[in-house]
Amino acid sequence: MRFPKVDFADEKACFRTLFKFIHPEGWACPDCHERDGIRVHENHRLPWRIVYQCTHCRRYFNAWTSTDLEGTHYTPSEILRMMQTHVQGESNLQLARELDRDPGKLAKFFQRRLQRLTFRLFGPPPQKNEGKQDAVSMRRDI
Repeated sequence: MRFPKVDFADEKACFRTLFKFIHPEGWACPDCHERDGIRVHENHRLPWRIVYQCTHCRRYFNAWTSTDLEGTHYTPSEILRMMQTHVQGESNLQLARELDRDPGKLAKFFQRRLQRLTFRLFGPPPQKNEGKQDAVSMRRDI
C-alpha cells in the first residue's frame, strides 16, 4: 500500500484518512462492539474530540478510544506526517523541527504508538544504506 495523497492543511481530511486507518472495518463501540446506536453526546468543532455514547451499553468514547491514539495531543495532520516520514525513510528530527515539536517526544510517540500501525499498513521503511556497499563487501573488493 502506498501512502495516500493528503492535504496536510485540511485537518478534517487528515482526520478522515487517519480514521480509516484506525477503524478499517468501520466504527463500533469499544466495549460492546455494537455498530448501531452510537450517538453524539458532546459535540466539538474538531471531529476527533467529539464525545459519543453507545445506546446499548451507555459507554462514552471518542474516535481514538481503545486505539493506539487514545489520549494523544497530536493533531491528525501531525500523526499522518509522522507516518509519512517513516514510510519515506526521512528524518524524524527534520519533521520535529518543521512541526516545532520536541524530537525525543515525537520519536517516542511514534515508536510506542504509531510504528506497529504504520508497519501493518505500509510495511517497513526503506533501507537507508540502499545503493551503498557495506564494510564487509568493501573489504572483499580490496
